[in-house]
Amino acid sequence: MNYKADIVVAGDCERLYNCLVPEKDDVNAVRSSLDFVKEEGHIRIRITAKDAVALRTCMNSAARLLVVYEKIKNLKNGKQGN
Repeated sequence: MNYKADIVVAGDCERLYNCLVPEKDDVNAVRSSLDFVKEEGHIRIRITAKDAVALRTCMNSAARLLVVYEKIKNLKNGKQGN
């Protein structure tokens, strides 16, 4: 089976896109891929996978990238958080 999933992230699109794009090659694998598309007002994270395990792995990778972005943004803004 083939799987596709989109995650839409609204807010600070330009900065988020610039942070995510360099990580794309580190995440892409033989069974799955991750792509970042800048659209008006949001970023679309497109995930394609050949099987469910690869889909879950790629979705986890995308979520980790977003968590790191949020943590850095919070530190920069002087906010403490998880």
